[in-house]
Amino acid sequence: MPPPSSADLDHLLQQVLETARVVVADSEKGSILLWEEAPRQLTIAYTSGYEDPRIRNVRFPVQKGYAALSARLREPLLLADVRADDEIRYDGPVEEIRALQSAMAAPMMVRDRLLGVLCLDSVRPAAFAPGDLRLLVAFAQQAALAIDNTMLYQQVRASEEQYRTFSELLSECVYVIRLDARGAGREWISGADLAQGFEVLEEDAAAYRLHRQTIAGGKASTVEYRVAAADGSTRWMRDAARPCPDGVRVFGAIQDVTERFAKEAAEAASGAKSRFLANMSHELRTPLNAIRGYGEMLREDLMDRDQADLLPDLDRMLRAADHQLRLVEEILSFARIEAGKVSAQAGMFHLPSLVSSVVDLIRPLAAANGNHLTVECPADLGHIYSDEGKMRQSLLNLLGNACKFTSQGTVGVAMERLEHDGADWVQCRVTDTGIGLSRAQSERIFEPFTQADDSTSRRFGGTGLGLTITRAFCRMMGGDVTVESTPGAGSAFTIRIPARLE
Repeated sequence: MPPPSSADLDHLLQQVLETARVVVADSEKGSILLWEEAPRQLTIAYTSGYEDPRIRNVRFPVQKGYAALSARLREPLLLADVRADDEIRYDGPVEEIRALQSAMAAPMMVRDRLLGVLCLDSVRPAAFAPGDLRLLVAFAQQAALAIDNTMLYQQVRASEEQYRTFSELLSECVYVIRLDARGAGREWISGADLAQGFEVLEEDAAAYRLHRQTIAGGKASTVEYRVAAADGSTRWMRDAARPCPDGVRVFGAIQDVTERFAKEAAEAASGAKSRFLANMSHELRTPLNAIRGYGEMLREDLMDRDQADLLPDLDRMLRAADHQLRLVEEILSFARIEAGKVSAQAGMFHLPSLVSSVVDLIRPLAAANGNHLTVECPADLGHIYSDEGKMRQSLLNLLGNACKFTSQGTVGVAMERLEHDGADWVQCRVTDTGIGLSRAQSERIFEPFTQADDSTSRRFGGTGLGLTITRAFCRMMGGDVTVESTPGAGSAFTIRIPARLE
């Protein structure tokens, strides 16, 4: 008998569902929902009796719907009225599901492990009896066993493939040493030409000799050393040897681990850079705060002494200090993000109020360049559960850039809620009529310390970190930020994040 495939499983589960519809009370509709552990949700994978194609792949979080309730309780449910309770009522866009009045749900379980839920549905109220539910439970057990057997087979196949790949990699340089042979020389099982084409660097020769002496004595040993390759490059090799139970042989394998060392070196360099940026940012921020503090004190003294004619020069100094502080804060934020010390802190907040406060801060910057600021933020956007601070900073970064790179033009922000894959999302679109970006510039604009080009950096200043930080914040909030732009016509940056951060 041939082993089961994914296609076999699809056919079998569809057949189970069709049979259950006919045998169990001749129900009008039915579905099989599969459980996903990571996002903790159910997805409709198989249907019968439904006509709307959108029903496939509808997702139910574990807190919503009668199938989710059955999955959460790990118990079958018989529901005479699925509209009676907010917890189980469906309020989504698919009319066929909203029209349902009664239903049965049975969890598909194998050894206390949830695989999914089998449901039979009806547009009639109280369409099912307790005897129907017992039959449905039997069908659910059959479906669970089919899924489990197929998954086990696929896991075995995947493990075999991984082992085969691992063996092929090792087989490039595999050797055996016979301890009872004179000289305890190596016999190459595979990869002799490759392994012998290297020359161990003098700096690592002592460690390599000690390794050879250890395994010649019948003991396990592992060493990593550098070699000069035939093409003149330097490679890192890992030689691991273990004695066999027979006591007369030692098997060993040599692997090229240059990429691992390169990755570790890059990570170390990145960590050193982040620490340097953080330390320098602190060193710069302290005197700048002192300058601002003394500047404010000097302002008060000048006002008391009726020397207001000196205030414009003092204001220029304070603005320069504020500008430098913003640059330092960007560098410090970037360093903390790279070091993995920043994460999203979710809480409930009113979205229109946040947008209003951000717009109030941006208006002077827009006016300074003669820009008209437009805001589209419906009052009924309501609350969202996300990181208010990161959302605020992301909007400030995008609007600040739009105002900076636009002169005598229009800067706009438009907020809306939308549905994506059955979930509630928030979209923020920041547009401008400024200098715009080319395709090549758009592709690299989110990279650290990157601006459109050198002339942009000289003309407008900045660290080139604002958009990098914005993208990092958006991704922490479960979304992302994208850009559309045309040179000379302006840009549109769009933030999309889920309305509820899990």
